[in-house]
Amino acid sequence: MTKKDYELIAKAISQCVWFYHVGRDGRMPANMRTAELVLSSVARELARELDAANPRFDKQRFLAACEVEA
Repeated sequence: MTKKDYELIAKAISQCVWFYHVGRDGRMPANMRTAELVLSSVARELARELDAANPRFDKQRFLAACEVEA
C-alpha cells in the first residue's frame, strides 16, 4: 500500500467520526460514545494490521489522521 492509500483510509474513518459527532440532523446523537468506541476499535485494529504489513508505517500518525483516541 502507498501513503495515499493510508491517507484515504484515515480520511474515511475521520469522516465517520465527524458524522457521529454531528449527526444527520446537526445534533449530537445519543449513541455517540458507542460509535466513537467502534470507530476507535476499527482504526486501532487497522493500524495494528497495517503496521504488521509495513515496518515504516506510523501508527500514531495514522490514528491522529483518523481523529480517534489512540
